[in-house]
Amino acid sequence: MNTKYRLAKLFNYEYWPFWIFYGPFVLVWLYFSLRSRSFTYFTSANPSVKFGGLFQYSKYGLLKMLDQKYYPRTFFYDNLEQFIDLKPSVNYPLVYKPDIGERGKGVEIVEDAKAVIRLAEIHQEKFMLQEFVSSPHEFGVLYYRYPSGKSGITSIVTKGFLSVTGDGSSTLLNLMNNEIRAVDRIDYLKSKFSERLNEVLPSGEILVLEQIGNHCRGTEFINANYLICDQLVKVFDEISSTLDGFYYGRFDIKAESIDKLMKGEGIKVMEINGVNSEAAHIYDKNYTLLHAYKDVLMNLNMVFEIANENRKHGCKPAKLSEFINHLKLHLAS
Repeated sequence: MNTKYRLAKLFNYEYWPFWIFYGPFVLVWLYFSLRSRSFTYFTSANPSVKFGGLFQYSKYGLLKMLDQKYYPRTFFYDNLEQFIDLKPSVNYPLVYKPDIGERGKGVEIVEDAKAVIRLAEIHQEKFMLQEFVSSPHEFGVLYYRYPSGKSGITSIVTKGFLSVTGDGSSTLLNLMNNEIRAVDRIDYLKSKFSERLNEVLPSGEILVLEQIGNHCRGTEFINANYLICDQLVKVFDEISSTLDGFYYGRFDIKAESIDKLMKGEGIKVMEINGVNSEAAHIYDKNYTLLHAYKDVLMNLNMVFEIANENRKHGCKPAKLSEFINHLKLHLAS
């Protein structure tokens, strides 16, 4: 398995480190920086969000800009003491999320207040508790709208949560060790399922190992761009209509079905990302590196164009010195 995993990491860009995959686009950033005469031009793409939503922006701050019908009940806490004083009046399970962070870091499903306290003591930061939404379908939708009016969707993925399927003879531990998407999470999973590691799953039984839909937590991103149409764009035009100063980002949502997604019925937005949003369909196992890079370039160009339009309307990019100082703090955290 180790050899198989190493080969997969080497030849499949889906598993490449972030800095290797995006390394070539430093030249693109420099090109757009020269054209816009600003190294932080992209922060103007979403002027209402700190650094345009690249890092250190408040997840709760973005969510609360939505109409309440579009997101699950969410409770925000500055610290653990505030949680102890103001525990949420809602049933568990809940989803614990650090208010600032990317790629699912620190996100956990919690079953009781003790679990919340444990996580809050570990992270020592602002956090939110979100009502767990059991809708079976989770999507990532990358939406944009130009200040001049044009809007659209450049990427949709459905999410296949990390899971194993029993064969009637292998233990859960063996199944996890032979699931390539579980390898980087194996220590965490062994702890999570410590009492079931020697259990033999019946043939055909599926066990979901991870219910947090992030790629770095083993989720498979499945290209669903076939769903892109004018009807769905109108749905997201409506959802984003209250997001003043927000023009580009990915909505992580849950819906009861594809049909209800297309109609905009019962959609729950779990999280919104800014200019750090990836066109996640590029990680589909059937996609090629050439097509992936082509789509990344298209989206980077879109961010540049949106930022440029906003600057013409008086939106100034972040000061480089401020950006660098906060970037250092972000990388050190």
